[in-house]
Amino acid sequence: MFASSSFLTSALALLAAASTVSAKTSDGVFDGGDGAQSKIDYQPSFTSPKGGEVFIAGSETYTASWDQELPSDIPAGNVSKTADLVLGYDKEGSTSLHLNWTLASDIALYAPNPSSVDFVIPDDVPSGDSYFLVLLGSTRNQSPRFSVVGNLFPSSSSPSSSSSAWSSPSSAAEGSATPSAGASGDDGDGKDDGLTAFIHDLGLRRVRRAEAGKARLDN
Repeated sequence: MFASSSFLTSALALLAAASTVSAKTSDGVFDGGDGAQSKIDYQPSFTSPKGGEVFIAGSETYTASWDQELPSDIPAGNVSKTADLVLGYDKEGSTSLHLNWTLASDIALYAPNPSSVDFVIPDDVPSGDSYFLVLLGSTRNQSPRFSVVGNLFPSSSSPSSSSSAWSSPSSAAEGSATPSAGASGDDGDGKDDGLTAFIHDLGLRRVRRAEAGKARLDN
């Protein structure tokens, strides 16, 4: 009887200890027991892109930046110090964020580290106007939406995607156009110049369409 009582007491003590270790704090985060710190689901908000930009896949370097200042009610020791910069997009009728491309990994987020990182849009990202950036960790800090003009002639030297994505009907129509040979002749530099001008023209058309849509909303 004594041995049975001791066993029951030990079992109850272990159960109580386990409950303490796995107890949630008031913010819904497991506290890990005495001396451990809760990790809060917080990532800094983006300061760039600001929304409405047009990025060209595979050919330009762009910069993402974020606010390094923590809210006063969030202890610095309770947040993740690094994150991956990920490119995603919205698709009508889908609730998925389509986070298909990692643009930078293990970025240090807070001072004394920089508050920005450079990235290149992978050359297999199709044209679209509902792209955004996320700092994982959290998916609640999405950047404002921007457009991407897809690379018509992707090369193996630019970053590759982890999976395929979509293209809107309008962007597919633009992507099906081909540059005119014109006066470029057989000269290699002339062809490069013509292609650059053609891609630039695609970007300008997207900018004008985005500005026209914004003007209609403002009116």
